[in-house]
Amino acid sequence: MCWLAVVLAGHALAGTVYRYKDAQGRWHFSDHPPRDGTFQAEHLETQSAAPKAPLVQVTARDGQRVLEAINPWFGPVEMQLEVKPLGLRRHWVMEPDSREEILSRFSQRVSKEDIVFHWVVGDPAARPDTGRLYRPPLPPLQYFTISQSFNGRFSHFQEPSRYAVDIALPVGTPIHAARGGVVMAVRDDYAIGSARGYFLDKANYVRILHDDGTIALYAHLLLGGVEVKPGERVRSGQRIARSGSTGYSTGPHLHFVIQRNTGMKLRSVPFQFRWPDGSAVTPIPRMRLRGG
Repeated sequence: MCWLAVVLAGHALAGTVYRYKDAQGRWHFSDHPPRDGTFQAEHLETQSAAPKAPLVQVTARDGQRVLEAINPWFGPVEMQLEVKPLGLRRHWVMEPDSREEILSRFSQRVSKEDIVFHWVVGDPAARPDTGRLYRPPLPPLQYFTISQSFNGRFSHFQEPSRYAVDIALPVGTPIHAARGGVVMAVRDDYAIGSARGYFLDKANYVRILHDDGTIALYAHLLLGGVEVKPGERVRSGQRIARSGSTGYSTGPHLHFVIQRNTGMKLRSVPFQFRWPDGSAVTPIPRMRLRGG
């Protein structure tokens, strides 16, 4: 029996996790290496846990209360704020990776319950390039099958994922950027997945902000498989991650979608892939897609 193991380590994990494949080709996660057979080990560094969300908070500065907003993401975020005791209402787009003082030197006590705050990633003023063709986010010259496409009945029926594509991929398949841009945020701390509701927000992912303000989401990535960092600029075709089955998932695949903020609402955008001869192709279920 031959085993292939990947050793995953990093500050987001408690000790070491081993990922290995058994004789039937099934993947396993464990905190102990397999007892039988031999295996090859590969060391992968996981990044931090789920990225911190944009927030509004009250802090103390020089003995005075200060209300400030923080956007830790490397992309714009639309924010909507109401602080009822202060009679404050505000709606604005916050710059990437920034901190802003909203109100200073106020004496009235404000609790967390008094702050009503909503945010949506992206700038609603951005105008998508609707004629853009996207490189299939796959290894060059390799073919893989689309398992779910636009308006898919299983999970592509809500606005953020209505125009998403699921591509069936073996665990560990390299994922390449479909378009260049800046890495807004990543998650790389979760090992498992399931079709239970508990896992809806547990997928590892990479979000990339494009120059036209649209955002690509690459999700269900392998623990320790993210190869880019927030704030990094990537080029089209660059390897960014490895496929997995983390989060709300019934099996190994890549969930790929282009999204935009339409005004405090995150919606998916229909798109087309670029075929090897340069022509446009609309993704449909069971289509065999080739990496560029």
